Amino acid sequence: MMIMPAYAIAFIQPTNPAFKEYPPLFPPTLKPYDGKTIFKCMVSEAATNGGPEFKEEGANDFKIAIGVEFPTLEKAMAWKNCAEYQSIIGIRLENSTGPLIVCDGTGKSVESGASAYCLAFLKATGPKFTEFPPKVQATLDPYGGEYLVRCMLDKPAGDGGPAHAERTTAEDYTVAVLLGFPTVEKLHGWYDSSEYYYISLQWLFYLRNSLFLTNTCSCCLQRNTKILSIFVLTTPLGLLLDARLSLRI
Repeated sequence: MMIMPAYAIAFIQPTNPAFKEYPPLFPPTLKPYDGKTIFKCMVSEAATNGGPEFKEEGANDFKIAIGVEFPTLEKAMAWKNCAEYQSIIGIRLENSTGPLIVCDGTGKSVESGASAYCLAFLKATGPKFTEFPPKVQATLDPYGGEYLVRCMLDKPAGDGGPAHAERTTAEDYTVAVLLGFPTVEKLHGWYDSSEYYYISLQWLFYLRNSLFLTNTCSCCLQRNTKILSIFVLTTPLGLLLDARLSLRI
């Protein structure tokens, strides 16, 4: 059985001043379980100050995006259930909103390590959605990009679904995706490539004509945000970010 990293990814919107007690208490809970924060993005900030390279309009509903990597899903769940984390989770739940999932990774990794990421949650309402992920994979290869997470929220754990989900279900989103890139330049190269642009136009065609995506939480389709908002009434939420800058905050 292949041992692969697991991830906890979340968007957080503080709702009460008491939330400020939570961030300093969070990192020490990770250490016993070898958890590593791979990005912490302040959504409202500029990219040079720990904010995203790009965000969809729905991202403005959240102040923080965070990703944590664990060596295994067992360690991730041991962290989630540990007394140290359970003693502080109430502060976050009572003073913020936003989805969080804990899930297996794909087992893939970025050669020499990832330092830039694309985070997306998507809601699919038609079968053509399944055609999109493999097409995206082909566009990632020239830029060293990899799917680190592709978690189907309508599947059980062990079959591609989350081991734990808070404040989100398959009714909200179908899949959570985390892409990793070796550099932010490579991320932009992929995102601006003609290959990905062609795929995104195909996706837009499906959106406009069959409406198979209706509630998109995604950092993809930057060029088409206005069209999506007009034709599909989407609430896009997603980020392109440089982890080297986001972790300085």
